Amino acid sequence: MKLNNSLLYKWLKGLLLLSISPKKLLVDKPIYKDTDTGLTWQIELNNEEFSKDETFTWKESFKYAKRLNRQKYGGIDTWRVPTVEELFTIASKKPIKNPHFADISKTIYTHIKEPFLDSMKMRYQDFWTSTELTYNNDEDIDEEFEKELDYACYIEFENYGANYFDKDLKKYVRCVSG
Repeated sequence: MKLNNSLLYKWLKGLLLLSISPKKLLVDKPIYKDTDTGLTWQIELNNEEFSKDETFTWKESFKYAKRLNRQKYGGIDTWRVPTVEELFTIASKKPIKNPHFADISKTIYTHIKEPFLDSMKMRYQDFWTSTELTYNNDEDIDEEFEKELDYACYIEFENYGANYFDKDLKKYVRCVSG
């Protein structure tokens, strides 16, 4: 029996790779398990292996989630872009002073739960959701409104609100699993 073709060899080789190269699979990346909802959240936003820019168009955000899955970010391979309802579960109604902007004259607030505060280093805190603007009426629609049908929902953590915007604009994304 050849050792390098056996199932035992492949299994041991996989264990060895996991133990010597955790960064390749991004198992050591911080995640947050929300015990209230059962959802697991990505804490860090930037992923240099995917893009030097931390923002994505709406469609790119789904590719980003797939990339996290291939990398097994945080040891998880079921990442996805959250719905608007899911993303609001990590929002806080009470504003918190954002410590990353302490050196400017205007106080910048964020409406996000404590475990995510350190990752909120951006001035405008708009995050994509998987929720699209839908039209549920059979009546004719005008051209201007038809353009708006290519909009998706995002959460504004600096204002504790949600809005719809053109999917081609770039916003942040925080992936969820569960």
